[in-house]
Parts: sequence; C-alpha cells; structure tokens
Amino acid sequence: MKKTLLILVIATVSSSVFSQKSTEKASSLKLNSIGVELGVNLDIYQNMNLQTMHDLTQNPALLSRDLTDHNATFYRNSFGGRFGINASFTPANASREIRFGASYIVSEPMISYDRNEMNGNSHSIIYCNMVNEVNLNGAYLFKKSPVIAPWLNFYAGVGTSLGSSFNNQMVVMENTNTIDQTTEESTFTHETDFYASKSSFYGRIYAPLGISATILRKVRFGIEGTIGTGVQSVYGGKTYFMPFSGGLKTTLAYVL
Repeated sequence: MKKTLLILVIATVSSSVFSQKSTEKASSLKLNSIGVELGVNLDIYQNMNLQTMHDLTQNPALLSRDLTDHNATFYRNSFGGRFGINASFTPANASREIRFGASYIVSEPMISYDRNEMNGNSHSIIYCNMVNEVNLNGAYLFKKSPVIAPWLNFYAGVGTSLGSSFNNQMVVMENTNTIDQTTEESTFTHETDFYASKSSFYGRIYAPLGISATILRKVRFGIEGTIGTGVQSVYGGKTYFMPFSGGLKTTLAYVL
C-alpha cells in the first residue's frame, strides 16, 4: 500500500512539475541558462537481501552458492555517480525558476556473506548489481539573492525524476583465503562471475537546496544537495521502497 501510494504521489508531483512550462507560458517564460552537472547519488532501501538479488537477476538459479556458516551483511544502500544536462527557464517572476534535465546514474547495490574460521581461513561472497540508469527530471525552484550580492543565488524547491535502467549486470565475487597450518603461508583466490540483470523503473520526489554564483554575467557555478524518497519497480519483479533518496552535485551553466 505504501509503495502504491508513493508511486501515485510521484506521478502527481511529476505531472505538476512537468506541466509548469505550459502553465507559465502566458507569463513570458523564457530560457535563461543551459548547464551540466556532476555528482553522487545515494538510495537507501527499506529492505535488501539475497531474495532481492535473485529478483534482480534474469536467471536467479545462477546465483546459488554454498552459504553454510556465513554471516550476512545487508547494506541496504546504493551509492554511485551521476552526470546530467539541464535547461532552466524563468517566468515573469524572476525569483522563480523551472528546470528540466536528463541524468545518467551508475550505482552498485550489494550484499555480502562472510565466514571466518578459528584457524585463520576465510571465505566471502559479494553480490553486487551494477546499474545503469537514465532519467528525466524537473524542478520548480524559489530563488533569493542578497541585496549586497545580486550575483549570488540561494534556492530551494520541489523536484521529481522518472527513469529506467538498462544493460544491468549482477556480479558475484568470491574470495577465499587459506592458511597452511604447517608453514603458515596463505593462499588467496578470487573469482568473479557476471550475469544478466533485469531492468527497472525508478521514480523519485525530492527537495533541492543549493547555492550558485554568476561570474561575468555569463557563467554560473553552483552546488546542490537533494533529499527525498523513491521507488524501484523491477520489470517482471517486485517493487522496492527507498525511504531516503538524495545526492550532492556541482553545477556549471552558461547564462543566456
């Protein structure tokens, strides 16, 4: 129920944000800048375990490993980098801004299983889903500039993004460290296997908060953080709730 409600909220906010352009057209909406952004993204899931990894894999039987006496670590987070482009529009009210963009995100949600023996031998298995996501995003921003520094902007607002992943891979890394009890020499082995993963739909709503500075009236530098929530819906699989979704990025724009 919670996931369905969140999807409806995201759809409603998305419709509202992405419709602002036509709504503001009568108010002399005009393009004011074109920019790029580079940063990091973090999604924290409500639940993430081995069943999640099975659900994300096209052939889950290939993930079968001997996990006897292993201790599980479920990180529940997906951390990665992002690159994006955007265009910003200004309505008649110069203290507002409407921004549309597209982003590419790479992330790696993972879990691990570890076994440490009394004689020093150890064994670990890491399941890591390598995700490639492309999304479209929009935000409605409220800006404020100090009287003594009109070139400086502080802003906040509401935003949303809708996207899909593609060409994902499930990586299984297996590490074994064996110690010879006579010579005390250790032997380390590492194996990596790659399997095809399912694609997913991603929806997020968030509050952007940032600061930017315009130099020579044409170049704008900035830094922006976002805090929000979201969902991931696996095509042919389950839907997963992300109680926290956020990021931090630097921005560079050319002012028209």
